[in-house]
Amino acid sequence: MIETVVVTTETVEISNPATTNVETLSVTTESITVTAPPASSFTIEISEVGSQGAQGPQGPAGASAPKGPAFTYTSGVLTRIDYDDGAYKVFTYTSGKLTQLDFVVGSVTTRKTFNYSGDTLTSIDEVTL
Repeated sequence: MIETVVVTTETVEISNPATTNVETLSVTTESITVTAPPASSFTIEISEVGSQGAQGPQGPAGASAPKGPAFTYTSGVLTRIDYDDGAYKVFTYTSGKLTQLDFVVGSVTTRKTFNYSGDTLTSIDEVTL
């Protein structure tokens, strides 16, 4: 019987644990040790070798997504979204195309201007006001 033992730096998997002849399997960063009864036959495949580097510093806390959106439509077109925390987005359209999006959080406005060539969106400029 041939069993396949797959070893990575994180996990050890034996392909069919119910029928394996492997009694013990020890893995360290230095070596792999397998103990099996005599006449056992198996294959060891090392699928990934690597070492963990030192952990880096803690990053800044992420911002949570705005909650409780309330949508406002004018003539069937989305024109504003208001959030529970007082933040809001205002959508401006020219000839049916979205041309500006203002996202206001407190006293900070992030404006995105959508630029077109004909009907093709060519770029989006962003500025904080």
